[in-house]
Amino acid sequence: MHPVISSAILFAIFVGISVLILSYSTDYFAQAKENLAWDKGIHVAEEIVGIANELRNLPEGTERKYSFYLPGGSITICNRSVVFAYGNNKRILHTKINLSEISVGKGKHTLIFRKDRGGIAVWEEKP
Repeated sequence: MHPVISSAILFAIFVGISVLILSYSTDYFAQAKENLAWDKGIHVAEEIVGIANELRNLPEGTERKYSFYLPGGSITICNRSVVFAYGNNKRILHTKINLSEISVGKGKHTLIFRKDRGGIAVWEEKP
């Protein structure tokens, strides 16, 4: 076989294998990014529930600030639940005290929690 033809065949095989590896690694990294966003969102929702349950036993007027970055999805706080939604999935966490309603999406946020007579008031601090 002519050396030019054999080198062209070897090059085509190398390119084919490289494209195959790149396509699988791209899917892997996209899935890893989604998993990271899901894990971070669940962690933020659990922290919010922890703050609410901590404030439940403290006197009225006590405030807590919580700053976080949400890489994707949204968190909705309403009544006694904290809902994290990402894509078609959602997880609902429950608190033991009423919370005011607020919803935050992707990005950096600072929430302020204040213990009041009827429950906990929650609002977002604007930069």
